[in-house]
Amino acid sequence: MCQSNCNIKRSKGEHLSYKDRVKIEHLYNQQDKNFSEIGRELNCDRTTVSREIKKGTVELRDYEWKKVEVYSPERLCQQIYEKVMLKKEFSF
Repeated sequence: MCQSNCNIKRSKGEHLSYKDRVKIEHLYNQQDKNFSEIGRELNCDRTTVSREIKKGTVELRDYEWKKVEVYSPERLCQQIYEKVMLKKEFSF
C-alpha cells in the first residue's frame, strides 16, 4: 500500500502539533530533507514548514567548536509558553 493513502488530511488553518514539530525535527536534522519533502510528509505547505524551521532554529556548537544550526521543537514550545505567560502576567 502506498504511504500517501495512509495520510490524514490536515484541515486548512490548523496549527502544527508537537508531534508534527518532532517529525519536522527528525526529517530536517537527521534526514536532511528540504521544505517541500517535509511538507508532503505532513500534508502542509512548504511555506508553513519553512516558517516553523525559521522560528525554531537554534545555533549550537559541535565537538570541533563549529557553529551548527539545528531545529528544536522544545525551544519553540518554550518561546510560546513564555509569550503566553507574559500576556497573562500583564493582563488586568
